[in-house]
Amino acid sequence: MTDCPNLPRSCEKCGLINAPEGPRYVTLFSYAEGTTDMDEEQAFMLGKALAELHIVSGNFNTNLDRYELDASELLDNSITRLKEFLGPEWEVELSQLELLANDSKEKIVAIEKTAGTYGVIGGDVHGYNQHFTSNNQLTMFDFEFCAYGYHVYDIATFRWSRGSDDEALWTAFLNGYQSVRKLTNTELEAIDAFVVARHLWWMQFLTDLKEYQYHFNKEFWGGAFGRLLNKPKNKRPVLSKNRGIFN
Repeated sequence: MTDCPNLPRSCEKCGLINAPEGPRYVTLFSYAEGTTDMDEEQAFMLGKALAELHIVSGNFNTNLDRYELDASELLDNSITRLKEFLGPEWEVELSQLELLANDSKEKIVAIEKTAGTYGVIGGDVHGYNQHFTSNNQLTMFDFEFCAYGYHVYDIATFRWSRGSDDEALWTAFLNGYQSVRKLTNTELEAIDAFVVARHLWWMQFLTDLKEYQYHFNKEFWGGAFGRLLNKPKNKRPVLSKNRGIFN
């Protein structure tokens, strides 16, 4: 690990490593006690904490650049990258996804970008980036994808993953969030659209993971497409339990 450029010398636990996918900046934090096990009470707590995070982040200002997880990045750019990576073999499925993306985009852009609905977000609150201790002390971590975006995207990311196959956890999480900040009807109606957006963004993100390329065969991509195109009506995508790849 080498020193990070442009960081104060006091940052002794920061560094730069040469990862398989290229240089990555790293920071060493103290250990987060607990596990990712979650019951309904804890899901409520996580939702509440996320809403509090969104409120506090509304006062955050920085001169540093940070990308935006808006409709263009989540949907348009994801479709473009998937077309470039997968090529004509998946032309039919990509065309179907593009239609789904366009429908989802209409619901997303209907949300007005205001201080209450858009700002700094966690970017990866899928339900496994936190630990709870035995006395319910919560620690959230892994803000690698922190960006400017719609607050409801963070909520939908939980729905996409941890809350996709557990209605009780999802309901508790959503109730916890709304105990602090009520979602508008437009935001609530857009949650499913953001689930689609998250899945598309996740698919394109995988194309950059060189260390996992041996996993990404035809069967893998067929399953990834199928979670959006072949899912039963009113059912969310149910993701693999291999969280190392799927989250």
